[in-house]
Amino acid sequence: MALYELARAHAKYLGKDKGGVRGLIAFRKLVVSLALIFERFAKCEVCEAVRYKGVKHGHQGVFFDFVQGVRPFICEFAPAMPLPESRLAEDTFVFDARQSKQKKTRARAG
Repeated sequence: MALYELARAHAKYLGKDKGGVRGLIAFRKLVVSLALIFERFAKCEVCEAVRYKGVKHGHQGVFFDFVQGVRPFICEFAPAMPLPESRLAEDTFVFDARQSKQKKTRARAG
């Protein structure tokens, strides 16, 4: 299934997503899917490709750029899908999604 089909299906299923910590469910699912794709083809784990360097330097890493590169396609093919309102909000959301993915992986392994 193409990414845009996945995004469109989630947006349609969810209806109105109010955003916030519990919101942006479709976008979170997209980020998790992109992480799997990234790890498979870049042969690099997402946790190695995202870093928070503090207030002065912010979020850094190629995975943020990868998500940013996919964003125009999401806007075109799933225009009703709620997205973070700014680049900072998006990077923070992506970083948090990565953190929660890492915690789930550790919990399963332990």
